[in-house]
Amino acid sequence: MRGLDTVLFDWDGTLIHSERACFEAFSSSMAHFGIPFNEEIYTRHFTPDWRRMYRELGLPESRWAEAEALWARRYGERVPEMRAGAGDTVRALRERGCALGVVSSGSRARVKGEIAAHALEGCFDAVVCAEDVGRPKPHPEGVLSALATLKRAAARACYVGDHPVDMETGRRAGVRVFGIRSGFPGPGLAAAADRLLSSLDELLLLFPKNQV
Repeated sequence: MRGLDTVLFDWDGTLIHSERACFEAFSSSMAHFGIPFNEEIYTRHFTPDWRRMYRELGLPESRWAEAEALWARRYGERVPEMRAGAGDTVRALRERGCALGVVSSGSRARVKGEIAAHALEGCFDAVVCAEDVGRPKPHPEGVLSALATLKRAAARACYVGDHPVDMETGRRAGVRVFGIRSGFPGPGLAAAADRLLSSLDELLLLFPKNQV
């Protein structure tokens, strides 16, 4: 897209199909604490800010670290697959000269481990995860941190995500926001996005060769 040279991605749901693994991990950890949890409850309370989810589900803050450890143990039983075309799109954008980054609410160890597992190391010059920010989405700190690392201006960047919170995060950082639907609950995504992508490779039409 003319005038843009930087693409930041959310991770879960946007580049990797972690939807089912995340639900199962939350279900397992909530069962440990005796907290009711099912698809309907998950849909009603889901947000990229897991702290808010725990709070709304009634889990005391003193148990959050324990819940996270239980979640990570269950989630880590397998590595989710990449979304169709995700790897090829990321590599093609890189080859076209785009500065690329990831801004995720996930843990650094998990996200970087999955990046490595899918042979995308070296594609992202900025990876901002939960431990890297003091204020989670929708605060723009993560996006602004990635832009500072990349030394790129917000006016020339976009953020691609699968949830309205991602769109709010990017908009508050002053970047363009592109939505893409995933298996995570995300009502209102189309209305929140500057553009709703039908697939990730649509980005290659927005960043054609020789125009980045």
